[in-house]
Amino acid sequence: DYAYAWYNLQRDHQTDAIIKAAAPFGLNDVPNLAKSIDIVIPEDINSKIKERYPGTNRVALHAVESFGESKTWPPEYWHSLATKLMADGIEVVLIGRRDWYGNDSTLYIPGALVETDLSFLETIALLNQCRVMVAGDTGPIQLAGASECGIVGLYSVASPESKLPYRHGELGWNAIGVETTC
Repeated sequence: DYAYAWYNLQRDHQTDAIIKAAAPFGLNDVPNLAKSIDIVIPEDINSKIKERYPGTNRVALHAVESFGESKTWPPEYWHSLATKLMADGIEVVLIGRRDWYGNDSTLYIPGALVETDLSFLETIALLNQCRVMVAGDTGPIQLAGASECGIVGLYSVASPESKLPYRHGELGWNAIGVETTC
């Protein structure tokens, strides 16, 4: 899609590039607080996730098989990270994904919990029960932007400054972008 590529080539943050493009239609001077994703999770979903995942000594990893060399870490890196976290007593939850055909591309790591069928509201509720979420794809990173967990974004093509989410009116609040190579 050309529009998607155009937004990714802009020097501005992706949100700011979209706002600039919409300026002729009356959208401009949007304050940073309005760029944050604020979603209210229904209490029944929060309760369900808190019951399933009590406490917050966990890290979520969006660890999936390669779906484009520029959007993922090699499997051995995910295995190493998860193994080290679990050795330190931290619970690891692998947040996977299914494609349009229901095929699961989640990396399975012994000892880690796996979630592949959560709704986006359930995923945000789970992320609120995590200390940090690590991902190499901007979609899950933006979804984590609606939570309070820390974010570690792994970037290889785009710069973190153009992709980390706005939260609480601040670009990259409680988040860090790590630049890697393809």
